[in-house]
Amino acid sequence: MSVTSNKPTIHQGHNVKRFREMLGLKQEALAIQLGNDWSQKRVSLLEGKEKIEEDILAQVAVILKVPVDAIKNFDEDKVVNIISNTFNDTAMLN
Repeated sequence: MSVTSNKPTIHQGHNVKRFREMLGLKQEALAIQLGNDWSQKRVSLLEGKEKIEEDILAQVAVILKVPVDAIKNFDEDKVVNIISNTFNDTAMLN
């Protein structure tokens, strides 16, 4: 019998992409700021990773000007649910 966790998995790579896009930063620009070992393709691969190494996560967080915990814990589904539950038809009319 397998035990499954009710805690949703946070995809850190997707969160990096979300924050990067909110800042209007292209993958190439993030790669340049990360240093010579980085390319647009490597940033793309990073954004595909569910879990990112702590040292890289820290570098990305500094560049994106967000706390590391924001990347680790941001759950887009929860945000969408909060927004949809907060703004209903009557709230929009007022």
